[in-house]
Amino acid sequence: DVEIILPGPGIAITKTLVDPPTGIAVVSDTVTFTVRIVNTGVTTITSATLTDTYDSCMLMTSASPTPDSPAGPPWAPPVVWNWTGNLAPGEAITFTVDFHAAAPDPDCVNTAVVTGEDEYGQPVGPESDSDEVEITQPALSVTKTLVDPSDGTAVVSDTVTFEIEVFNIGTTQLITVPLDDDYFTGCLQAQSATPPWDSATAVGFGAGNLHWDNVGPIPVSGSAVITVNFHAFIDTSPWPPFEPADCSPITNAWFCIAIRDI
Repeated sequence: DVEIILPGPGIAITKTLVDPPTGIAVVSDTVTFTVRIVNTGVTTITSATLTDTYDSCMLMTSASPTPDSPAGPPWAPPVVWNWTGNLAPGEAITFTVDFHAAAPDPDCVNTAVVTGEDEYGQPVGPESDSDEVEITQPALSVTKTLVDPSDGTAVVSDTVTFEIEVFNIGTTQLITVPLDDDYFTGCLQAQSATPPWDSATAVGFGAGNLHWDNVGPIPVSGSAVITVNFHAFIDTSPWPPFEPADCSPITNAWFCIAIRDI
């Protein structure tokens, strides 16, 4: 006896991250995958079921063609398409799915599984493939503290020192972090800073600005500390008082410190 093995139906699937092309998204970005199904056999595939699952860091918001279940958009996993038609040997069909990047995750995975039947009722699959995207959430916060004089009252000609601290409260390293420090030139003159500022402007009796091109890089959970020294040169006691709430913690507003003449 001779056993003859005839080639039968076959199917392959490829899941590909299309956007972002770098593989790194930011929370609230749109993330796009494609699913390509190819008939790798010698018979025509007449039906296929595609099932798409994904991690909770994403939410499927649009798809082409439209899924059959569950109800959406958005579509919660598992998301199912019931395809019928005639997929000849070597032919392919492509599905496109868009996701909302919902939460930070270094490996946010999207997986597709396909099964089907050929023209003779022979089963094909299951075959599966996955791809992933890294979702980041860059974020920072800034605090500003009067270091000296600690009681908030300086004498004319004193040095007034502020400390600015920039915190990385996000999920990824901050590479470029420009910083601007505004102050009132009517009572303060900028003297020095550590690290030194890159540019400075001062307009008469008004707005002054110190600018740093980059105080980074700042690692995750790390911070950058900038110390700024000013010369106090005018007695502010005749000026009207302000409530403490009026003093912004991230600017050198003139009412943040009292300057007295001895």
